[in-house]
Amino acid sequence: MLLHTKIVDVYQSECGPDARFVLEAMALGVSRGDGDGRKRYSSKALAKWLRVSEKLASDALAELVAIGAVERVSTISGAGRPSITYEIPPSKADAVKEQYDFYGMNTTIIEQLFSGAEILTGKLGALVKTITETATLAKAGKPTPPGARSRLSAANRLLLGALLSRADRFGAVYGLGSSELMRLTGLDNESLKHRLKRLGALGLIRSYVPGASSVVFRVKKVPSIYFLNLDHPGFGWQRRCGVLVHISARDEKRISFAEILMSKSPAVGYAGSMERDEKKQIVTHFLRGQEDEVFDLLEVVLFRYASELLQRFWYELGVDRPIDTAGLHEQIFDDLQKPPSEESTKVEADHRWDTIISFFVRLVVDIAKDYRTRFGQASWIEYSPENLSILPVKQKTGQIIIAVVLVPVPRGIAACTVLRETRLGVAEIRDEYWSESEMPLERRVQCGLASPLPRRLMAKKSF
Repeated sequence: MLLHTKIVDVYQSECGPDARFVLEAMALGVSRGDGDGRKRYSSKALAKWLRVSEKLASDALAELVAIGAVERVSTISGAGRPSITYEIPPSKADAVKEQYDFYGMNTTIIEQLFSGAEILTGKLGALVKTITETATLAKAGKPTPPGARSRLSAANRLLLGALLSRADRFGAVYGLGSSELMRLTGLDNESLKHRLKRLGALGLIRSYVPGASSVVFRVKKVPSIYFLNLDHPGFGWQRRCGVLVHISARDEKRISFAEILMSKSPAVGYAGSMERDEKKQIVTHFLRGQEDEVFDLLEVVLFRYASELLQRFWYELGVDRPIDTAGLHEQIFDDLQKPPSEESTKVEADHRWDTIISFFVRLVVDIAKDYRTRFGQASWIEYSPENLSILPVKQKTGQIIIAVVLVPVPRGIAACTVLRETRLGVAEIRDEYWSESEMPLERRVQCGLASPLPRRLMAKKSF
């Protein structure tokens, strides 16, 4: 959540994205302020601080004054015109004072977005220019737009901040639908879609899985899921996280888990899944008629469950010991929708439902075992299982290429490391990069670290 939501009612306010960005920055100043926490800004000083145009700052402040979120203060000091400054009214400022943990797990990055920090970005495949290399004036003598100067616009910083405020420490955003994003940012649907693509083109969003409605899920619509790049060079070079990629040499890995669920491929070796025709028929009937997007979404949900198993049972999964799946069973039971009863008795209906839940529990365990086995081939890496999470690779390569995010990066390996299985059970380092931005663009896309985008949104030349 963002601080400005404690000042304005995002469900009622017509406040636009630029005004919300300015208000968020002012609220952050109050939250981090000394003394009584009161912060006053002139329009010019605010524009300079936030690296936006004076017109944007002036228009935003006027909009905020109109809805009562900001007060205009006129101060007379000697001869001449009074000085005009703006502040959040004390009655509203109290709501945001000392809210140090309000932004959640990614506070440091969010504070950069709503401050004067220089956050330089560039299209995927292009080297980000330094400040001195970037022209600030167009041919006509007018300031170039932020994007042309490799800077994020105010609206894009606000949108990214909203996503980061709901992201976990691995950069995954669950449960934030487009409707809520529009309420938080003041963007309309078309602008939201455009800006999400823009953040993807800049490498700030690695990938996203569109939300979907389905009778398979208990909720009416499962929101889109986003995977953010917390190690983007625009945020500095602190090495907040790393990525580890594994490339298998086995042909059976060409089948994705989504394809298994679609029953387009034999599910040999997974979930003992289709060992019995009866169980196969029950699960197939449960998933009958679903669109491909539902299977893609379901696959990512299963990866989330598997990540939690890896974090809790890394050792047990590596030696094939039994694990406690009661919590997993409960999660799946809560997230999936029990199908309408078609049986003559409640006992038969409950049996079918238990079969469905048991299938998904077993499949998630098998996914976790697969990841544990493959990354366990790199026995020299000092894993901290609680600091690992699956990063879906949304390419047409099945499970040939898999990836995980590591927070922090284990000692002794590069921030971006690619493993290749040279023979059964043995993996070696294929590539190492101090930063994943050094990896060639095509390979980043193949490994799930970035999304394929229309050519017009990407740089003409790759690294």
